[in-house]
Amino acid sequence: MARLPYVTAEQLPESERGLFDDIRERFGRVNNIFRVLAHRPPLLRHYLQFGVGLRHMTQLDPVLRE
Repeated sequence: MARLPYVTAEQLPESERGLFDDIRERFGRVNNIFRVLAHRPPLLRHYLQFGVGLRHMTQLDPVLRE
């Protein structure tokens, strides 16, 4: 169980609500880790960029990456 409450799209500032739409489009749903990180939308945005960069923009062997 998380120590922080999960953020819903309605709780995000109006200007940040597209974040959850982008996550749903990319992953099919908004996982709880994203809902916790959404307490700080800039942090969530950077976390997503880091994950995409790590997964798709590196030369790491897939077995090592996992």
